[in-house]
Amino acid sequence: MNHLEYVQKLDILILLRQFKMGNVLGLTPIFFDSTKKKRIALQSLPREAAGGFCNVFRPPCKAQSYLMIHENLILHNFITARITSNTKMPSDILNVKILFCIGKILGVTPLWLKTASYLTKIYVTLLTLLVVSGTFLSMNSRYRSLVDLQMSSQQAFLECSECLSELLFMLSCFLGVSCKGKAWNELFQNFLKVEDMFHYSDFKNKGSICVFATRLTLVNLTFFAVHAYEILIWEDIQEAQSASTEYGYILYRISMYYQFFTVYLTFCLTEMLRKRYQFLNSMLEEALKHKCKVVVISNKENQRVLWKLYKIQRVYTTMFKLVQSFNNVFNWILFFYFTAFVTNILVNINYVLKYTKTENGELNAKILIAYVIYSIVYIISTVAIVMSCDGVEQSGKRIAKTCFLYQEVLEKPSFKEELVLFSRFATELAPSFTAAGFFQINQPVLATLFSAVTTYLIIIIQFNMTL
Repeated sequence: MNHLEYVQKLDILILLRQFKMGNVLGLTPIFFDSTKKKRIALQSLPREAAGGFCNVFRPPCKAQSYLMIHENLILHNFITARITSNTKMPSDILNVKILFCIGKILGVTPLWLKTASYLTKIYVTLLTLLVVSGTFLSMNSRYRSLVDLQMSSQQAFLECSECLSELLFMLSCFLGVSCKGKAWNELFQNFLKVEDMFHYSDFKNKGSICVFATRLTLVNLTFFAVHAYEILIWEDIQEAQSASTEYGYILYRISMYYQFFTVYLTFCLTEMLRKRYQFLNSMLEEALKHKCKVVVISNKENQRVLWKLYKIQRVYTTMFKLVQSFNNVFNWILFFYFTAFVTNILVNINYVLKYTKTENGELNAKILIAYVIYSIVYIISTVAIVMSCDGVEQSGKRIAKTCFLYQEVLEKPSFKEELVLFSRFATELAPSFTAAGFFQINQPVLATLFSAVTTYLIIIIQFNMTL
């Protein structure tokens, strides 16, 4: 640590200690450390003069400003990595950090977040050129193998569609890194802000590094096992041309790994969001109920609940910005992933219909098993990402429902009014994920995807029956 960093760290620590001294003297508001259950020592203004959440405590009309100053100090200290050595990083944040490091190698995540590095753009441009050239070489090799295998024009069309969907998916990943540096930076900054806001709360559901490592290992083992099994089958089908055939499917295997990795990354991020929305809902319920869903209507209790509502509102707003940043980064990536999902399922089904008609029953069974496993893996990945996004959406909406339910047991009309306003606020800023704005990623989209696959499957079967 150089002299400048030491001075900056010392200044921040001095300011934070002065804030704590101001809490004792009544000069700064006590607005954090709820785990120690400190009593709020500041006297409140009358309800008529308060004017909402931000004016509940003295110093008058300055509580929000003090809170923003404190959060910015902590955030600056956290971003510049100047927290003391005994600070422990949450498990799920560490998990995402590991995925980000892997994503840097693959070109899925930016090398640096704060500045638009020329090295990042050069690296991503190189990967883009390799993918584009590899796509055309792959299509050429696939066409030759299809001619040798006497495949139909229908299969050629599906193969071409699969190549294009793989190309568009990988281009969306690379271009998202090079052209959306600001969105990536906002995503990272909003995550840090949310973690700082949860730092003084009793949030414990932060995942496990063992569960994360197990999931990541299973994803990689499944990927390599399925592809190795398919390669062995293709060697049995055409021994002389297996090398050229496998060369044509190199891009397919690389693209599939990119898809699985991106799905797992988005799954981890959405799981983090879901857990934090659930914790916000539990904080809201704890603030609104006392024992058997009875809210204490004393003046101090009302002030305490109002202040908790204000803190929840701030966290909820930041999490809404976090979801928006997530959509800005992953919207086109998820859209082309769903496109690749549909085309891959159709290609796998067509291979099963084509190659399970040979006289070799053992080979037919191997082909059926391989492509059924491919389809199952794709379906599991798609269901996982859709249900994780749907879980975040439902957890966010549950906060508004909690407000509407608890306003029935409150006695003060003014407090009911504040709760109704908060519920409307939560409804307007409810989280939702979209695939490039074409459709929302939630549970109903699964029915749409499977109905589309079923429709094209019926068309493929009819073509095979007529040929």
